[in-house]
Amino acid sequence: MPRDNTVLKRIADYLEVSIEALFGYDLVLPGTFQVDDGAEFKRVPVYGEIAAGEPLYMQEIERHAPVPKNVMKEHPHAYLVRVVGDSVNRRILDGYYALVDPDEREPTNDRDLYAVCVNGDSATIKRYRRLANGCQLVPDSYDPTIREITFDMNDEDTPEVTIMGKVVYAVMPFDFEI
Repeated sequence: MPRDNTVLKRIADYLEVSIEALFGYDLVLPGTFQVDDGAEFKRVPVYGEIAAGEPLYMQEIERHAPVPKNVMKEHPHAYLVRVVGDSVNRRILDGYYALVDPDEREPTNDRDLYAVCVNGDSATIKRYRRLANGCQLVPDSYDPTIREITFDMNDEDTPEVTIMGKVVYAVMPFDFEI
């Protein structure tokens, strides 16, 4: 037990909960926190940055962001990634967090967004369209110069494309600047 209340405040701020929650007096389930309107949130790790443009290497970010508990209940294995770029800016802005559900890897239509790994080491978020001989990663952007990326599996130099999961939710970070 810390002897100095400022240590308790720093711990509570880091965990994004009240000091009362540290002692169990908030009647909120462990791993969640509550805002004034009664909504409960769960702190979800942000695992890295993901491109919304040309695929890039995912980078580690050490932080957590709040996601509504009811969303996490539907997607219990989901994780957050920070979106970098404008190729899906009709749906998710550059700098927002995208919640990716790794349990949903099978596209059911070509309107949903997916986190996609290209060549085992770079990743992007796009709409995923199956083709007879491969796939297309399709932007959803206000910028008409951003084009789809086509992968022809008949070409021996085509990199492997793997769906990491479906994007099921987006979160604006607290420190987001307009």
